Amino acid sequence: MGLPLCVGNGRRILSWLCVAFSTLVITYNIKGFGNGHIQLHERSGIHKTSCIDFTGFKLKHCEYMEYEQMMANFTEHQNVSVNVQIGEAPVNQSIRNIRYKQVAFLKIHKAGSSTAQNIFLRYGYSRNLLFVLSKVRKEQYDNVISLSSSLNENNTIAPPMNKTFDVLCNHVLYNREAFQKYIPGNTAYIGIVREPFEMFLSTLNYFRPEYIFKTIKAITPVLNYLVDPWKYEKGLPLTYSLTNNRMALEFDFPKHLFKTYSKEESEAYLSKLDQEFHFVIIMEYFAESVVMMRRILGWSIKDVLYVKKNSAKKYSFVDNTYRYLYQRFAKLDYDLYNFYYIKLWEKIKLEGIDFQLELSFFQNLRKAVEDYCIKHKQTVLPYHVPDSKWSTAFNVTRKDCDLLLLNEMKFVSLNQTKAANKYYKSKIKYNFTAILCIYTKKNETENVVIAPSCLNGTLDWNYPRGAINVLFNEPKPYSLCLTDWVGGNGFAIYDNYFGKMTQLKMLSTENQCIQSNGHHAELKVEAPTEQRYMGGFTYEIKY
Repeated sequence: MGLPLCVGNGRRILSWLCVAFSTLVITYNIKGFGNGHIQLHERSGIHKTSCIDFTGFKLKHCEYMEYEQMMANFTEHQNVSVNVQIGEAPVNQSIRNIRYKQVAFLKIHKAGSSTAQNIFLRYGYSRNLLFVLSKVRKEQYDNVISLSSSLNENNTIAPPMNKTFDVLCNHVLYNREAFQKYIPGNTAYIGIVREPFEMFLSTLNYFRPEYIFKTIKAITPVLNYLVDPWKYEKGLPLTYSLTNNRMALEFDFPKHLFKTYSKEESEAYLSKLDQEFHFVIIMEYFAESVVMMRRILGWSIKDVLYVKKNSAKKYSFVDNTYRYLYQRFAKLDYDLYNFYYIKLWEKIKLEGIDFQLELSFFQNLRKAVEDYCIKHKQTVLPYHVPDSKWSTAFNVTRKDCDLLLLNEMKFVSLNQTKAANKYYKSKIKYNFTAILCIYTKKNETENVVIAPSCLNGTLDWNYPRGAINVLFNEPKPYSLCLTDWVGGNGFAIYDNYFGKMTQLKMLSTENQCIQSNGHHAELKVEAPTEQRYMGGFTYEIKY
């Protein structure tokens, strides 16, 4: 259930006071630190949708401020308390002061980087820090600065007058000089890597590169590729390849090493990276990495909570018996991965048993917070986490849950809007009147209802499968115009007019309009047969 609308304080508080409360008790155990229970109250009732509405999540700054103020007033007048009991334990022995406010995160495609990115997005957003943002370009996702170059004036928005950026966490290639130019000062450099063969398979599932799936005319195109990768990589610009040591490319390994591998030069460059990066996350040991990163950055446990993002189902192009073929080809990626794999466990060993205790605490807490956010969406009061050896007491609020669960595209859009309003005024225009982020299951059809008076907006369909019915209802007849955004031209879209299905032309950058059936219009949108990461289109209602 989303947050209430910004429709007036008196009316809002009244609606909340009319809620019938029931009590839910959640009991948990923090290993070695006693038992506690948290008394929560479930909320009920129906809230109207707003123009910003995706998967039941309404998001506006005024809603958050009003929500927080309302909750403060509610708990004060209702004398509601959250009671927590904890066992005796040394408190705050491992809490460290924040050492790094600024952070540059090298976001690597298909390496669990969206899950990690959410940590940095929340950290910066909650502290009103300034994000490096991509220039708005057609046929370009806003969470991608560049897939072929590092930061430059052509792909990023300049910082406001007398300001410097604080956080970078969108896709872009690493270059030390460029990164330092955009985020100077005491900046923490964080990267992420994944076992290269697993990343290769995930990349195939996500991007479906044409130089493998269309060029290779065989029953097993992936196996054919692995037997002789250079046959299909030859002539392909390095930055266009998604499978030629892609992690090493994004970490800015010397370009000549991709054609002429040298173990000595690879190790020399890794030594250079080791001096530049404060920490590199290992996807396969994500929780261990996050706890270690927290200690290095000096951040709080609340700062590094996470829920998994963009976790696709298992896929099968070739089995693990052919892993050695990719190891033979992707030597730079394996050098990179093995180097930081060893570094992680060396660091963990130095931290001693206290690290293992914190890890256990963190994993249990993370699961509890995820359950609170996902399974107890009707709960009003925050989830309270008492003092521990590694953290002062804190609350996880519904606002925290919304940000934890927020899709990266929507989070980036939120930061764009915030920056435009606060720093750039009329110089930058981001128009996100209606933002819908949709997930579906295979062979299922979901209904998506556009709230009245949302006259334009963007519909994103993540991992599109099955079909969706998009329903519009306005106070008077209108024209509904559609435009491709990114990947929307892969959808089959039908106008359901008086029960008659008429397929529309393939979407393009030019408007394609249909007439409403009186006050109503309905589109049926079918996913492409091949699995894609995302597709989207924009709509505009014209009277």
